[in-house]
Amino acid sequence: MSVKKFNNNIIAPVIPEQELRKTISAFQADNAFFEVRVLKCSKGLQSGYFSTDENGISKLLQALAKPHLKNTSIYMTLNEVSSQISPTNLLDRKKVVTKDSDISRLKFLHVDLDPERKTNTQATAEEMQHAEDLMNEIKDFLANSDFCEPIVSFSGNGYNLDYKIDLENTPENKDLLHNMLVCLSDKFSNDFVKVDTTTYNPSRIIKLYGCMSCKGENTAERPYRQSKVLSVPDNLQVNDKSVLQDFLEKNRPLKAPSNAASNKDSKTVSISDIVNTPKPSNASKTLMIRDTEKWLTDSGFTYKYKEYEGNDMYILDRCPFNSEHTGGCCFVLVSEKRKVNFKCHHNHCADKTIYDMVKLYPVHQPPVLQGTKESISVYNAILDVCKLILNIDDKSPFVLYKDRLYPLYSADFQNVELNIAQSSDVLIAPKQLNIVNDNIKALYDDYAEKHIIGKRILARNNCILYAVSEKIIISLKDGNVGKYTGANALFYQDSGMRPQIFPDLSSQARELPNMIRQVFNIKDEYLLRFIAQLLCFYIPDINTPILLLSGSHGTSKTTTARKIKSLVDPAVVDVISVPSKEDDFAAALSNNYLVVFDNSDKINRKASDLLAIACTGGYTSKRMLYSDNNLVSISLKAKMIITGIGDIVSKPDLAERCNPIYLDTISDRKTEAMVWQEFNNINPKLLGSIFNTIKTGLLYLDEFSHIENAPRMADFVQYGAAFTKAMGLDPQAFITEYSNGNAEIVQECDSSDTLFDLLLRFLGNKNGSWRGTARNLLYDLEQYAKGAGIVFDLPLSESSLSRKLNSERNALNSLGILFEKHKGSKREIILSMVDSRPASIPKRIEVEGSDLPFDEQFELDTKEF
Repeated sequence: MSVKKFNNNIIAPVIPEQELRKTISAFQADNAFFEVRVLKCSKGLQSGYFSTDENGISKLLQALAKPHLKNTSIYMTLNEVSSQISPTNLLDRKKVVTKDSDISRLKFLHVDLDPERKTNTQATAEEMQHAEDLMNEIKDFLANSDFCEPIVSFSGNGYNLDYKIDLENTPENKDLLHNMLVCLSDKFSNDFVKVDTTTYNPSRIIKLYGCMSCKGENTAERPYRQSKVLSVPDNLQVNDKSVLQDFLEKNRPLKAPSNAASNKDSKTVSISDIVNTPKPSNASKTLMIRDTEKWLTDSGFTYKYKEYEGNDMYILDRCPFNSEHTGGCCFVLVSEKRKVNFKCHHNHCADKTIYDMVKLYPVHQPPVLQGTKESISVYNAILDVCKLILNIDDKSPFVLYKDRLYPLYSADFQNVELNIAQSSDVLIAPKQLNIVNDNIKALYDDYAEKHIIGKRILARNNCILYAVSEKIIISLKDGNVGKYTGANALFYQDSGMRPQIFPDLSSQARELPNMIRQVFNIKDEYLLRFIAQLLCFYIPDINTPILLLSGSHGTSKTTTARKIKSLVDPAVVDVISVPSKEDDFAAALSNNYLVVFDNSDKINRKASDLLAIACTGGYTSKRMLYSDNNLVSISLKAKMIITGIGDIVSKPDLAERCNPIYLDTISDRKTEAMVWQEFNNINPKLLGSIFNTIKTGLLYLDEFSHIENAPRMADFVQYGAAFTKAMGLDPQAFITEYSNGNAEIVQECDSSDTLFDLLLRFLGNKNGSWRGTARNLLYDLEQYAKGAGIVFDLPLSESSLSRKLNSERNALNSLGILFEKHKGSKREIILSMVDSRPASIPKRIEVEGSDLPFDEQFELDTKEF
């Protein structure tokens, strides 16, 4: 008999009708019924009892024609089921399946020949040939021992011989079948194929032949295959009980005595002997383990997998309590509900339980929760298929599902959770998922893997990694650029991110300035710092200034920003307006690598503070719910572009963190389509030149580690100088250009746009001194500003004014204003100018922009990374 060959590319979702009818006709009696069981599918264990008449077969065909049964193994009971059980002709989830006591008669001696191989894999053609050779050898031997012709079947990996019998379901007959299998195993099992000695139990299930065998990966060497009934005798005759007894008498069946395992010279005790050994009372304890296979592997055990009465059996290579106990004498048994039990056959280990084993080999896995609530079921289902990942940078929780990262509390992951719940036949409200996620969040300290997670770009070990897509990563290191093939590079890409085009790496660094001139409206006086800014957007771990694009109408500010966004961090939504709410503002800064705020007016004080923190890195805290005081820390570090007309930034502290580029009106205007067509045509070469400039510039960093009189954002100046040299241009020209531009914008910020400047003018009008309460001061300042035609954003209350003056006491002193605060019933404030000379006061204090109305209190942590 030759090994059957099957098409590796066709995987049937259901059993072909011809194969199904052939199987039922061969194994099941007329006017009888049998159980059909699906052990592992997306809907869990499913089973049902079907009759062998035409109606039952028709119902079974309908039940098997379901998408979730694709690539699953389907089983049926081998022996006659008691008439006390009624057929349902339905396949659904069951908590109770056929037990030994539900079988009325034993109908077959099932000889299962499975080739030895790695757990959970298909057999190779060579391994199947070994099984076929042994099958023919046993078949011929039993034929010479007066056994009638058997049914021969192919399981998808090995071969089965089923000899017809007709015996009552009694312990004596059960032992008879057991001894037959042990005898055959002793006589025929070899290093390549074993005779399974556990298939004697009355409620034994076997393949519903015609289904697919789909263990592990479907590869050319180990393909998925269809199981089949290969041959059925024309007249399937019953083997009398005496034939089995005579065979055992002649071939001396092995009966292992109770102390056989402790005798080093004795043969290995079969697993079937172990299973049927009475358990001591304290050995019945079980433990819930999420992934038993991973636990055993992580603990250093090798094992052989067997299916035993619907349970997963892992036969260990050695006993965890005594290394001399080998040869398959102990096992771990896992039920459908993941209850795990341990058993060793040796008397020395008779009192050992799974709890004792876990003490020696701890389980480092999220615990399995017990209960029937929907939230518990979803919690367990999520942790079965997801891995917990903690971002080292900001301690934010992520979940890895199907090779994609999701923030734990994101809307994208909530959709994943709902899909997982539905696949487990559980309906759960989105609000309940908050409870599930809170419980999962509590596991991160103990069970999460810790990684540095990049949004689009990641820096690690002197290497820049850029995610072109979820699968393709570009590496820039040691003067080289190419595809990254290492491990543990994790990137978070939400549904709003787009893949990047693949760069044309033939473009060189020296070509970059001319390509920038072709597609960007940038004057030469700004060219070096514009290119430096663009290149530093690709360096995630340095503080990069905000690129400030300003100009009148028709200067392509928005288009310039969108082009930069597409080069650095392509997204579905490439530009956004400045958010009007704090939550939206924080979300924009925390969920994007590069944020473009388009068409901004003057940035007011609170917005300036947030942008300054996000520029150099910091955190904000907000309440998760208005009903409690629990705070969540949100990272605000991001690369940023702001576009607008006129002077956008008015606060010096933010101005020092900006790189201003002023754009001229475009004289030769083109259509939007033409602009983007030209840009897209050059895009691959432009991106390739950018990468080549970066990888060369990184080699020059040490030359610019110390720059005298460097402005703020010194990292940017260092990298910009190195990149300028990589293009063959003068690094000092860049340093001068950026320093002058940065100084200009700081100088242009109206220095009177502070409370201190208003106080200087107010005190000058009061002959250098003032005395009163904080309420009086707030009123007097408001009246003075109104009378002088000054518009100023004063503190909202006398308490906030008092706190402001008290916290800025040193700054006031440096301006020549002495601040004194007297405690007591009056709580007076005394302000006096140390130098009574008239202060030089600007004519007008401009109003701050009102485009960012913040409605809620926003807590800021200005601690930089």
